[in-house]
Amino acid sequence: MRHVAALFLLAALALPAGAQTPRSIDNPVLDGVADSGVLKYNGDYYIMGVGTGGDMYTSADLVRWRGPRHAFSMNNEWTPGPAAQDRRIHACDFEYTGGVFHLYWSVNYWGEPQMAVRIGHATADSVLGPYREPVTSTWFDSRIDPHLFVDDDGTPYFYSVKFADGNVIYGQKMKDPWTRVGEPRFLLSALPGTWETRAERIIEGAEVDKHRGRYYMLYAANHVASRWGQYAIGAAEADHPLGFNNASKYDHPVVGPTNEERITGNANVIVPIGEATWRYRTSAPGDGWTQASYDESDWRSGRTAFGNHDVDNSTTHRTETRWESPELWLRKRFRLAEAPSEHVQLLMRLRGAADVYVNGERIYRSDGARNYATVDVDDVSAFRKGENVLAVHARPNDDRQYVDVGLLDPQDAPGEKYVFSPGQPNLVRGPNGFSWWLVYFARFDGGGKSQAVDRVHFFDQRLHVDGPTGPHTPGYHPPPRPPTFEDRFERAVPNALGTAWELRGEGRWRVRGGEGLQRRETGTAQALVGGPAGTHYRFEASVRMAGGRAAGMVAFQDEGGDRLTVSLDREAGAWTYQLRENGAQMERSFALPEDFDFEAYHAIRVTRNGDVFRVALDGRPAPGTPVIETGLSEKGRPGLHTRSASAAFDGVTYTRGWDEYDARIRGWQATGTDTWRTDSTGLRQTARTGARRVLKGDPLSAYEFSAQVYGDLRGDGEAVSDEDGGDEAGSEEARRAGFYPVYVDESNWLRAELDLPRHRLVVDAMRGGERAERRTVALTERTALPPDATYSGPFAKRYTLRSPTLISDLRVEEPPPGTGARPLSSSWQLAYRQSKEDDWTPLPQEVASGAASAEPALASALRVEVGAEGGGPGTLSARVSGKSTYNLRAVKRPGEVLLFVDGRQVMRVPGEWPAARVGLSTQGMAARFDGLLRFHIPTAGDARSAP
Repeated sequence: MRHVAALFLLAALALPAGAQTPRSIDNPVLDGVADSGVLKYNGDYYIMGVGTGGDMYTSADLVRWRGPRHAFSMNNEWTPGPAAQDRRIHACDFEYTGGVFHLYWSVNYWGEPQMAVRIGHATADSVLGPYREPVTSTWFDSRIDPHLFVDDDGTPYFYSVKFADGNVIYGQKMKDPWTRVGEPRFLLSALPGTWETRAERIIEGAEVDKHRGRYYMLYAANHVASRWGQYAIGAAEADHPLGFNNASKYDHPVVGPTNEERITGNANVIVPIGEATWRYRTSAPGDGWTQASYDESDWRSGRTAFGNHDVDNSTTHRTETRWESPELWLRKRFRLAEAPSEHVQLLMRLRGAADVYVNGERIYRSDGARNYATVDVDDVSAFRKGENVLAVHARPNDDRQYVDVGLLDPQDAPGEKYVFSPGQPNLVRGPNGFSWWLVYFARFDGGGKSQAVDRVHFFDQRLHVDGPTGPHTPGYHPPPRPPTFEDRFERAVPNALGTAWELRGEGRWRVRGGEGLQRRETGTAQALVGGPAGTHYRFEASVRMAGGRAAGMVAFQDEGGDRLTVSLDREAGAWTYQLRENGAQMERSFALPEDFDFEAYHAIRVTRNGDVFRVALDGRPAPGTPVIETGLSEKGRPGLHTRSASAAFDGVTYTRGWDEYDARIRGWQATGTDTWRTDSTGLRQTARTGARRVLKGDPLSAYEFSAQVYGDLRGDGEAVSDEDGGDEAGSEEARRAGFYPVYVDESNWLRAELDLPRHRLVVDAMRGGERAERRTVALTERTALPPDATYSGPFAKRYTLRSPTLISDLRVEEPPPGTGARPLSSSWQLAYRQSKEDDWTPLPQEVASGAASAEPALASALRVEVGAEGGGPGTLSARVSGKSTYNLRAVKRPGEVLLFVDGRQVMRVPGEWPAARVGLSTQGMAARFDGLLRFHIPTAGDARSAP
């Protein structure tokens, strides 16, 4: 059996990355809804904005939305006539604080009798409203796109867009959600010469949140109109809510502007869009013009696209051949070596009406609407081996006309939708509390703006979005994961909470009206989750006191009687924790604000990382001392708790796992000599010799695990032999760092390590004591390098790399036409440096070809200087052979383990593994690890929610 297992693993490691992965999120998830705000409250999500007309939709998982239900209509003195219509409620934002729901929205009305482009404010005591305006005589703030962020210390900050040099983002401190303080501070503007100004100087839709000690702002830039198709989502990072500035931006969009490159890159391009030469005529042809046998030798030749107008720097309109006539007929011959798959698609960019034919059979007809879409060809029987013809008859629908057609064959699976112009981002935690998600609008296959949701990853502290995605996006893009256990008390249970709970103490529990109720005001009562106990978890519950003294949660309860409870204590005006450990008891209380409303819902969250518990109240660290250090090391279960009080509970979630970074990393257990240390930069392995390993976590059957790995590209250290777990037979030196996605025991594990000196990922495994053949994945790739706007101008452009990077084969391209940028100077010079302290070193180059540096160079920054006439490159790209840091991620699922590097799936390892822990490893080198995330993924066999 051991020999068979090893052979199985050898074959498993050889499978390609994309095989047998599950479907993607079925984006869009909410049609016809654009600029919106999203609020998570008591375990559910609420959305309202453009297209909802003051209505609100509700979801438990960000994908399936219920509703709508009307929540708000304007009733004030500053929105006269048409400006007060419900359809003018735009760009909403929500916040729940102090028992009050706050709604901010834009009115974006430019018509008669009076322009109204302002921001309003309304409040409610229920999440579904009705919302009322506390001040009706005037607006809350000027212009558009409001957003409220409340920092960890409870200080609110307000962000909005003003009209200055284009649309710009401002922020200011607030006294409370009703009151702004001082003058707004300028934060961000769209920078010339960057991706943000390809279509006018517009930056808008700010969204701010905090994670792992850093503040993040997401925003949209460029004009939203589909004729440009350049609208995209950007990001900035700061160390203070008002610390954002143009220098803090990422140098590239995190979503968008389109997924066209991915669509064409994952398909066999039969007829390219925007690049092909077609035969065309402007008067009606003879019969049979759609057939392959037709002779079009007297037709004119022209390159796509055909149109009667130009849109500079557009992704959707690139007119190459003028089309001024009322109608247009097009033909394009192409050859097929074999019949195509059943998944053939048209890639359309169309303004007007069109009929499309293959070999005389019509495969598409438009109704005259604009269409930027992939169109599935339902019947591919018209295609044949050998010569074929694609024919198009196009007609205008208004004074602007445009047509461009491509033909693709995705081959193995249906092709994905064409997505463009993503914008107006919302950043929210997912249902399990560990993962983050981006909710935003985009245009899908030529339709109107609709809401989509995509996963947000943090590569240590660097934000990365896995999007835009659609139902057929290749790879692994699953919907938001549920918690290990959850209960929103949606099913009435007359005399208890249901079989998913274990009740202890003197309580009288029942479910009624969407709440879990404990009605006895004497004694102590607990309801423990029926799910498995753990040593690392996140537990959250919303509590509303009805009467009596204290109510909250059991943060920990083991079978030996040790317990930690966290409560809101009305008598003390405080939050309190009680710890019973090894027979000893202690209690501590921390004052709450004098106006704290105990009868409103408050979300209490406890994250347990081994023996340390962190307490959050309403999404922020609890006042006083929110970190509780204990000696509790055994597995335990959380639950609900009352002490001489009656209370209501809602939105209960329990997810096993952890999210740790910097000095918060703890509990990793070394095997052998302990050379691992935690400091303010993460977990370090300091030895440069030998094979080192640390392990952590409860054994789980399915989970996600990720780590940021930092190492030395030069590979300083001592080689490790095969006896130490290095390369087989000692044939190669091993200097590697990585992780164990699966660790069952010494004889059963899966390991993936970065071989930084050789620029590859090395994957090996053992099952039943038998080693599988090692597999490797090259990490070399060609990457576009966007300029760093902070250090770039008309005579020089700087390209800052996130970490020391081994680059070669640089390519410099001319700026694209229509951008207003000067052509690249003939006297340009490219240089690099390894660190800020180093001098710039010139790279050899060939001016005519735009190429430079065939030999690899280790660089932290690049610089292109041009002559006195100015002008710079449109794009600088390089072959990246290796970096000093990578993000490794693994997903262990029934029947497979998926491996990712920097968000890209690189390998699928099929096969069943038992419940496992995870680990970190080094061989022959020192390394640093940070941003460590693991969370449980419930499977079909798990009982994760109350009945």
